[in-house]
Amino acid sequence: MSTPIDSKEQDILWLFGERAVWNTVSGFVESGFWAVYVALLIFAIRIQLKKGFRNWTSIVLLLVSVFLFASSTALWTMYVLTLLNQFRGFFQKYPTSDIEGRVAHVNVDKTVLWFPEETLFLLNMIVGDGVVIWRAWVLCGNTRLQKLVYIPIAMMCISFAFVVITLDCLGNDGFGGQSTESSGSKTCQWGEPIAWGISLLTNITSTSIIAIRAWGHHRFLRKTLGSKRQRSQSEKILLILVESGFIYCLFWMSQLILFFPVIFGTAAQRMYSILSGMGDQISGLYPTLIIILVNLQRSMSDDPELLASANFRSGVFSSVHFRTDISSTEGSTTRTDSDKPVELSPQSPARSLSVV
Repeated sequence: MSTPIDSKEQDILWLFGERAVWNTVSGFVESGFWAVYVALLIFAIRIQLKKGFRNWTSIVLLLVSVFLFASSTALWTMYVLTLLNQFRGFFQKYPTSDIEGRVAHVNVDKTVLWFPEETLFLLNMIVGDGVVIWRAWVLCGNTRLQKLVYIPIAMMCISFAFVVITLDCLGNDGFGGQSTESSGSKTCQWGEPIAWGISLLTNITSTSIIAIRAWGHHRFLRKTLGSKRQRSQSEKILLILVESGFIYCLFWMSQLILFFPVIFGTAAQRMYSILSGMGDQISGLYPTLIIILVNLQRSMSDDPELLASANFRSGVFSSVHFRTDISSTEGSTTRTDSDKPVELSPQSPARSLSVV
């Protein structure tokens, strides 16, 4: 005959069950995003191999892609192992302990992988910021906007400094109540939230600079070619970069919940479980998406249209050529003499282009 459990043990079992269920949900969410990441990585490597390695930038992009995926895969693997060990610890590992003792052992065992998990997550964050900044730097080449890119560069350096402080604190002082919190001084406790906040500002600033560049490029094409035209490939890529960048910033903002304690059984705890599962993969997935966009339009930074708009903004015109398709007033696209090279010269203003 089984021994009945008291109310205290019932509460412990309920809390453990609630945590186990939502940790499993978090695992499913992270597994889904990891599967998407696998598909994106295969696509990215395929494009990079097809394009070839013409310079060091191509090699670095491949290495960054592999590093981000390997890091995200390690995060996913460690989470799954922690989840499995949670069940093994409760049901098999400590058979002689009572319910309260088993849960206490599980709570200790789950912290074993917290440090490597936090290390990889924060490194992914910094590398991802670097990819976004690099894209802004390249797109703003030959323009006055390029000087503004030094702002997110400085932010990334400050964020990296707080990452180093955080990892040092976690290594020396251990963790607090959750994996994002150190048990050390106030500086240690706020190290990771500050690094995360600066990373968010870095992405917002970099994406805003790209948005300004995209708007300037759009205005240049509209002024020189008119509004009745097909949207160019460079415009499409710039638009995707801006939209995906701000969507990523909104998601990154949602990670704020990870830095506050949550109560099991509440909506906040359920949201915490879902967002934490997404965060480990999104931090590497978005930079990989940028790398894919770059490789789909590798010559984007050397695109004649972008160079023309850059030179137009800076007042420099030196035989810049570009090709475009002009849509007719009826809405149908036809190939005309406008498909021939159009030359911008110091003698002819941009809005009165002579078609050669």
